[in-house]
Amino acid sequence: MLKKIKKKKRISLIELFAKYVGAALIISLLFGIGYNRYIHREIAEQMKISTMDNSLQLLNIIKKINDDNDSENIIRDIDSSMSVNDHNYIELNNPFGTTFAYSFSGGCGSAAALIDENNNIAASNKMKLCTILSFGDNDGAWYQCPCTEESIPEIKQLYENYMELYSSSEISDNIQTDIKSIYVNKKDHTFIPCKGSVKLFKAVDPRSGDVLYQYNNVPDKEFDINIQIDNENYEFYESDDNYDLGADYDIKMFFCRFYGTPENIFDEMSSDMSFRDNYNYGGLSIRYGDIITIERDTPVTINGKDYLLSIKFAINTKCSEIRVFYWLRVIIFSAVLITAAIVFCIVKNAKNKAAYAFEDHRKALTNNLAHDIKTPLTAISGYAENLQKAIENNDTGKAVGYISSILKNVEYTDSIVNRTLELNKIDDIREINKSEINMREITENILEKYKLMLEEKNISTEISGEMSLNADRATIYSALENLITNAVKYTIPMGRIEIIMDKMSFKIINDIFENIDTKDLTEPFVTGDNARSKKTGSGLGLSIAKNAAELNGLNLSLSSAENKFTAELLK
Repeated sequence: MLKKIKKKKRISLIELFAKYVGAALIISLLFGIGYNRYIHREIAEQMKISTMDNSLQLLNIIKKINDDNDSENIIRDIDSSMSVNDHNYIELNNPFGTTFAYSFSGGCGSAAALIDENNNIAASNKMKLCTILSFGDNDGAWYQCPCTEESIPEIKQLYENYMELYSSSEISDNIQTDIKSIYVNKKDHTFIPCKGSVKLFKAVDPRSGDVLYQYNNVPDKEFDINIQIDNENYEFYESDDNYDLGADYDIKMFFCRFYGTPENIFDEMSSDMSFRDNYNYGGLSIRYGDIITIERDTPVTINGKDYLLSIKFAINTKCSEIRVFYWLRVIIFSAVLITAAIVFCIVKNAKNKAAYAFEDHRKALTNNLAHDIKTPLTAISGYAENLQKAIENNDTGKAVGYISSILKNVEYTDSIVNRTLELNKIDDIREINKSEINMREITENILEKYKLMLEEKNISTEISGEMSLNADRATIYSALENLITNAVKYTIPMGRIEIIMDKMSFKIINDIFENIDTKDLTEPFVTGDNARSKKTGSGLGLSIAKNAAELNGLNLSLSSAENKFTAELLK
């Protein structure tokens, strides 16, 4: 049974692009889908850990305040501490080494509330202006500037001014609150700033978020604080040059700044919090979607009363920060993959072209060799038959003629084989032995070999110039012999061969019958004749000359104009 062999199809550059770049695009698409899911899972896992850690931290703070303080300020101190110690966040490392952490925007945020049995929020992480005040030698306690419905208009305006500044800030850490004087209520742990300012700096370390005042001590935006009150419950303290409040150093202020979740975000997130609903006793509940939400409810007892510590943490996976982070990774991955695919296609196409060219060269060489050998073999066969008849007829004269013709064709066939072997031998050479060569001396020696042929065709020769070359003598000799042989063979009777040499080139110019196309003359078995059957050469000489020249770092240039043929070797 005959088996049909399918010929291997040649692949073009466009087909390579369609195959490999298309595959890169599909992989990039799959990576984008997979990476999007990975980011969702990574965000959810970080949110779980962050919520649990934040919950345990707040519970420990509540317990410590409850154990150490039996005054009526327990809830107030817890309220301040919940804002100060709200640490729900996630981090995503981007390709440039900086970190994305969630901000209170685009559906992201956290809310923590201490809810009593009547579903009232007793304490929360709602944004507050807080500070630590230390009187005398005590360790200090958290004080807050409360903004409630009962607060004076100046305090409400202070919070509004801060939120306006906060909304134009990339991160809250680059806002500095500088207080020069305050009113303090030691009884309920509250304070009201009197004189000071709030400044927004743009010079921020992208890794740590620290304000780089030393590089930019001029704020981008700021507003002044100027609040005057007359309340017997509040004592007035003014700062000295060291920003320690109180001229007698009986009071010190530390870490005065705004802490916690902005009021509008807190109100939105805490709207469904209640003492009884969603009571999961310390477990985590999670809702997936574009906005991932995690909640944890934990019962606590403070001063004998039951409360529910409810924490909610939400991240909008479609917020601009996460989208930029996601697309940056996807674009970088896709760009690298597609670039690699394009480079691979270009390299693969170059290798394919070289392989296809070699295959075409091999086929052409085989076909031309077969054709050129077949012609003399056919002639030999015909002459042999005629020789047999001449012998049978005792015609010695014809027999001698046929034998002469057979020998000439054998000699011609032998020259084709020898030249083909010479061409292959030069192609196989990898190392050459260079020495200083006198090109004029070699040229004169070769022309001497063709003296009789030149005289028979009445061809004149002229050599001008000198050329010295550091090259392999054997291969250079082969190149020059084939170029001179070609000139002798194809120069018209009574024509002229001129050889010109200088430091950079070796040129042979000879007269021919008509101009020829020199484009493919250095290819094996190409002679430039219109009829191959009428040629007198094998078509291998110029191919051998070209390969031998290139082996020595020379270029062979061929041209034909004004019935002259020029072969030039250039350094």
